[in-house]
Amino acid sequence: MRIETLREFIAVALCQSLTKASRELFVAQSTLSAHMASIEKDLGFSVFDHRPGNAVSLTDAGWDFFQSAQRIVEMYDEAVAQGRRDTKASAPLRIIAGSFGKELMQALDAIQGFETVALEGEFKALFDFSQLAKDDGDIILGCDYSASPAMTKEAEDLGIAHEPLGFMNMKLVLMADHPLACRTSIRSEDLAGYRVLITDPSSSPSYIDAINAFMLDGVTLKPSIRPQLSSLAEMRRRGFGTDLFFLHAKAEVESISRANGIVEFHELDGKPMRLPLVASYRKKCRDWRYDALFESLCGIEIGPTQ
Repeated sequence: MRIETLREFIAVALCQSLTKASRELFVAQSTLSAHMASIEKDLGFSVFDHRPGNAVSLTDAGWDFFQSAQRIVEMYDEAVAQGRRDTKASAPLRIIAGSFGKELMQALDAIQGFETVALEGEFKALFDFSQLAKDDGDIILGCDYSASPAMTKEAEDLGIAHEPLGFMNMKLVLMADHPLACRTSIRSEDLAGYRVLITDPSSSPSYIDAINAFMLDGVTLKPSIRPQLSSLAEMRRRGFGTDLFFLHAKAEVESISRANGIVEFHELDGKPMRLPLVASYRKKCRDWRYDALFESLCGIEIGPTQ
């Protein structure tokens, strides 16, 4: 007996009419009548009492079978749905490296137990949710965007949540002739009036929001946007005056650190400089794969160390 035949039987029992059930099921009445006769033949007992005008009612045996048929169909549907969920959940997570995400992706290489696929992301800001919204990826790894009201609202509108992971260590780099370069330590108030060097204009607002919210105490800095210094070689050659340059990628740190006339600070207000990292994802899609990834990355620290 086919599962679809059971569905037809349930529909006829609920409609109490072959005519109404055939319209509901978009099945010819003659075909539906033949299927009901086939059920009774397979079972060896009558499930319907037939009345004038194609009306039907369940026999006592038919009522018992009706209840069992409902459970069978429900169990079948749940088994199919679970199988589809399991199939989807066994697929590798598609991870997009957002701001600072490339270093996180490198850390993932050392983690075993689940499969991921790295995707390249083209970002217009500290976090670009468009790829999640278009289902071009499952997770974006990057800096915490919660300090930006605009980005927080955008995420909420798109049904996107974020999971705290760990931290990106930062380093403050100054030119040797900077007024603060002679200090043995730096406090937030010392930075008042200076600007943060930004070489990528598209990331400026959200990046500055993150620095002001998570690293500074009572001071709000503004950007100094200088795309002409996007090359590290050009930055070393031309310098960057009194701007504050916050470094996070190890390659950048190593390159800048080799330059003459550079002073580095690893702490601000007596604490390590670092920005929180998060994984963003669509709320409705979270399953055990996401939990495994988040648990593996929880508390991770990347970027330059002293």
